[in-house]
Amino acid sequence: MHRKQKFFVFELSVTKFVYDSITGYVVSPGMASEGFFGGKFVAASSAMDRITIKRKSWFKPDITVETMHISCKSDTYQEDHNYGGIIIYQYNGKSEWRTANNTHCKPGYIVIQDTGSENVEKLKSEELGQVHGAVYRNAFGESKTESVVGEGFAIQDGKIKFNSGVFNNPKGSPFHDGLKWMNELSEHCVRKVVKEWMTAGSSGVKQRNFDVKQLLDGFNIAYHPTLQVDEDNNTRSCNIL
Repeated sequence: MHRKQKFFVFELSVTKFVYDSITGYVVSPGMASEGFFGGKFVAASSAMDRITIKRKSWFKPDITVETMHISCKSDTYQEDHNYGGIIIYQYNGKSEWRTANNTHCKPGYIVIQDTGSENVEKLKSEELGQVHGAVYRNAFGESKTESVVGEGFAIQDGKIKFNSGVFNNPKGSPFHDGLKWMNELSEHCVRKVVKEWMTAGSSGVKQRNFDVKQLLDGFNIAYHPTLQVDEDNNTRSCNIL
């Protein structure tokens, strides 16, 4: 298996540099953003009660996720069906917004839909990435654009998979690092939410809001050597999207 290439952002005085965990080189943000290693970089900080998504464009605000919410637009889980899922963090620079069909969203909004349903099937050929693009449009009444920041996952044959081209690797995103895999921190949290949804089955989930602080419980930093820990041991930094 190929190792994922990770970039970390750290500061020396007022100058920011980027450390590539595979090559061991330290470069300036300009070299990384221009594709010096064939990819982009982005960093995130995970405090004990939130995930902070850092941007690589200085004029873009950071994104803070304190709660994850599973939408009522999600389908119920059936063992012999496959599903596409998305988690949305930001829209057009906003941390709170309404979509075309008046859905109220905040960072950490999760939708999971049956990829074999009639509505999603009809939209697959019309949307980017087919499955995840179709789920987004079916849920929000609009197509996914570059202004949407999020990650994608799927449930196939009862197994949760954390990769998406259209959501995890959108071209030119100031928040993504060019990899199609979901970040370790968000994967850890989303996995717990999805398992809760799967367990509920046809009865429907009883809990829709999940505190990130509780979701991060059990995240063992020892198994994630790419994470950077601050001196106070309360903040962890790594690639997030």
